Amino acid sequence: MSFWVLFSTNNDDGVYLNYEPENGPDGYMYYEGVSLLKDFPVQEQAIMAYHPEYTTSPKLHDFVESRKRFHVINHKVRIIFEKLKLPSLEYLPISIVDTNQKIVSQDYCILNLLKIVEFIDMEHSEYRQDRLDRGQISRMKKLVIKKDIPADAKLFRDPNMMDRVFIHDDVKAALEAENITGYKLMPADGWEGFDF
Repeated sequence: MSFWVLFSTNNDDGVYLNYEPENGPDGYMYYEGVSLLKDFPVQEQAIMAYHPEYTTSPKLHDFVESRKRFHVINHKVRIIFEKLKLPSLEYLPISIVDTNQKIVSQDYCILNLLKIVEFIDMEHSEYRQDRLDRGQISRMKKLVIKKDIPADAKLFRDPNMMDRVFIHDDVKAALEAENITGYKLMPADGWEGFDF
């Protein structure tokens, strides 16, 4: 049984999105593990735009990288997660617009992950704590996984590093089977905090 750190990436050939929708929840809320459905705008008003400096191509991958580092996914990825019956997920529909503010897709949503699992062995891992938010890790140097991970831990956050998402081998296999694009994985055990 293996776990992985999940990253969205534009693979140097795709769209890179700017900030979260202006009229939605504040950016930090997407890392809190709380429901955002009630405060999220309707899809037509939930706009995320191409980043004008970092978008080199109009290609939209299945995962789309964003400046805020939360995961933007399309319907294809959502169907995979729904088939796996992954718990505690919210899908917040967005409209993606290009640099001219023209809608190019309404097939995407922000993945809001509510499942929290105590996954990181805080005693044996090597890390630096955030000076402003003492409950959070700001820099992982070597991640050690706890030995008693719950069986339903498939797609989740750790309460000590809420801006990162971890996945189980089962999710990795499902994404690979459908040739999903726009993401990369790093082995969680021993992870040194980088996405390369």
